[in-house]
Amino acid sequence: MKNTIDSNILQFTEYLKSNLNFNISEIKKISQGKNSRVYHLIIEKQNDLIAKIYFQSNNDKRDRLNTERLALEFLWNHGLRNIPKIVHTDKENGFTILLFVKGKKILSSETDVNDINNVIGFLIQLKNLGRLHESLKLPLASEAFFTIKEIEINIEKRLNRLLLIQSDNTESRSLKTMLEKTFIPGFEKIKKWSKQKAIKKSIDYNEPISINERTLSPSDFGFHNALKLCDNKLIFLDFEYFGWDDPAKLINDFILHPAMNISEELKSYFVNEILKRFKINKLFSRVKILYPLFGLKWCIILLNEFLPKEFERRDFSCQYSKEKSKIQATQLVKSEKMFDSIINTYERFPYA
Repeated sequence: MKNTIDSNILQFTEYLKSNLNFNISEIKKISQGKNSRVYHLIIEKQNDLIAKIYFQSNNDKRDRLNTERLALEFLWNHGLRNIPKIVHTDKENGFTILLFVKGKKILSSETDVNDINNVIGFLIQLKNLGRLHESLKLPLASEAFFTIKEIEINIEKRLNRLLLIQSDNTESRSLKTMLEKTFIPGFEKIKKWSKQKAIKKSIDYNEPISINERTLSPSDFGFHNALKLCDNKLIFLDFEYFGWDDPAKLINDFILHPAMNISEELKSYFVNEILKRFKINKLFSRVKILYPLFGLKWCIILLNEFLPKEFERRDFSCQYSKEKSKIQATQLVKSEKMFDSIINTYERFPYA
């Protein structure tokens, strides 16, 4: 069974029938993320289910299944119902069974203040649960950063991986030109600016924020990982990167995420409302200082398609139908566009 369920869905279906007594009448592949395959299981005389098969590779050691299991069980056990409920997990074979949620995808162009308030309410729930002693047992979020310096180092590591790529085709040569002539000079300018602003605001560049200043976070968070119910309430999905994180990162990632094409007005509303509710000392100053750094990090993330290991994940989730060169060219344009936006706004935070 192991190592075959992700390639043979019929065998996976038989496994569920024989081991979990699910009388499956139909199985449909539905939209998936970049790290998993997701199936809608229609069960006779029972509630429908979701089967989520996680990406596993020797090149990527993150335990996505266990992270999501811990998160969902912790949140469900403490009364949250705006998340999916776990029915079964199988760590050996790398999949989770969840109750099916009947909702619709949320289009960024259709989001409104009510949707933002749903998001803020959920984040406040997470922050409040962080006060519980048992929450300290939860892991750090994926790529959690608690100093400004750590973010700078992460960008440098990601940048260096891209600089090692051989310039053997048009796309990789364009990448190298963009990195050397545009990104690196901009990165140096923003590093200098962020250090100066940190000194001015009496924020230590190398000192981690305290535990009391941190929050629980889904990490990869936004409307792209949510569904809207018929009563306009939201269900939040995908907790593979869940854990303790810096709320300044959470705020910036929400407004910067490439999948979050919401209006500037809603972004400003989100920032101002979440700052009012979180009430953390110097949080707004840190949000403004970190905004351009997280923006540059997203510029680099958009270029992951140039890395061979990244395509291993994409191939698993069956996400791409285009040829590699076209994908890379598209991602390079997106990265350049985001870089231009950051370099033009970093000195004056646009969502205050």
